[in-house]
Amino acid sequence: MLSVGVTPCILVIVQLLNCNACSALLPSGLGRSPAQQLFQGTHLRSDRRLSHRPAASKAMDSQTCPGGFSHQPDWVWVAVAVLVGIGAFLYWALDFYLLEALLGTSKVEVEWDRDSPITKLAAKHCKSLTRGRFRSTPLLCSPHLQVVYLALEKGPKVTYRREVVIQRDGGSVGLDWAGAEKPDTPTVIITPGLTSDSTPAYVKYLVAAIVKQGWRAVVINHRGLGGVSFTSDATHHAGWTTDIREVVALLQKRIPAAHLAVVGCSLGANMTIRYLGEEGDKTPVVGGFTCGSPYDMLIVDRFCNRKLIQKIWCKLMADGMKEYAEKNREAFAKVADRAHVMASRTVHEFDDRVVRVIAKYETVDSYYRQSSCAPVVTSIRVPLLAVSALDDPICTQEAIPRDEIRLNPNVVLATAARGGHLAIYEGWLPTQVWWTRPCVEFLGALFEKAGKK
Repeated sequence: MLSVGVTPCILVIVQLLNCNACSALLPSGLGRSPAQQLFQGTHLRSDRRLSHRPAASKAMDSQTCPGGFSHQPDWVWVAVAVLVGIGAFLYWALDFYLLEALLGTSKVEVEWDRDSPITKLAAKHCKSLTRGRFRSTPLLCSPHLQVVYLALEKGPKVTYRREVVIQRDGGSVGLDWAGAEKPDTPTVIITPGLTSDSTPAYVKYLVAAIVKQGWRAVVINHRGLGGVSFTSDATHHAGWTTDIREVVALLQKRIPAAHLAVVGCSLGANMTIRYLGEEGDKTPVVGGFTCGSPYDMLIVDRFCNRKLIQKIWCKLMADGMKEYAEKNREAFAKVADRAHVMASRTVHEFDDRVVRVIAKYETVDSYYRQSSCAPVVTSIRVPLLAVSALDDPICTQEAIPRDEIRLNPNVVLATAARGGHLAIYEGWLPTQVWWTRPCVEFLGALFEKAGKK
């Protein structure tokens, strides 16, 4: 990938060295460079030809370099070389894959127990997985571009019906309903990411795909988000499964004829997997789906502070968390000084000053260790399809618990080679995300199987 961007830079530099007008750029006393020596014979032959030409012709030729470039001041060539070098560096640093996106398709790898009934079910119904490839959007040929575009676009139009539910501890969550309202309509409970509610594009893509199947979607708006008031001392975090558990129980009681499934995205994926692992075979849901789970919060924390581009993403996430704290400053004032909270520069600092205090963890690292979903993957007793992009710039693939997933016949892991965080756009134009297809295919198989019992 790096060579694709560096090659033009090398060609420009060679052309510069071939130019007599640019010889002043070389250190004095070092003689001709190898590139100049290569063209030395050409220079001499050119000089002999020039000696037999009229003076006017010589004057014209003196304005042109042997390499074919019009004579330009030295600083122009230096600027060109610098710009090409910067372009090559950005191509590498931002993980661009334009040629790959134009000439080929992105690979999808699936890890599952081939003898498991869940695997056979997924293989039969999930064509987006068995096909093994999809057309990644060329216009978004970088995981960072995918994430930026996803954050900026509005997504498909979705109509919600809002319901505010008071939990047992007095906390409030907002349930946004969409789709059919029949008592036996299959229902998907969605848990969004860190500071997300029901409005981001990735949530709308998911809800639109669910509604298109004739199912019902219920999005959980976290406490203090999406216009929901902060009415208790507890807030959501990576290991917070109480709200999912109580919403599942509420819907089971309210619409007992409807089959239920759970879906989580990003931090909501970690919460969803933890819920399924903690409940084991006691959960009433038929199964689940996750996209972009961090899996191991400690590994992700270290990854986000490793390189400059990751640090930028980390700061943006920290800014979102500070905005969340500012909207609910009266509640957060009980656990931390406002100025101290607003001075947080990273997610780690915010978690240390606010989240671990509210969640009652001794240190931020102990919060990360005990809230990660990786340790409970082997305890899941219902079918789960987990999707991640290998180039995710936030939730690194290093954190995926592949060994634990292989040990559990109920869990299927699908990894897309390209896609960033929660994006994975497909098609020539960025009008659709790929991961919603395996989601509805997998859940559809589970609903169909549950309906036959």
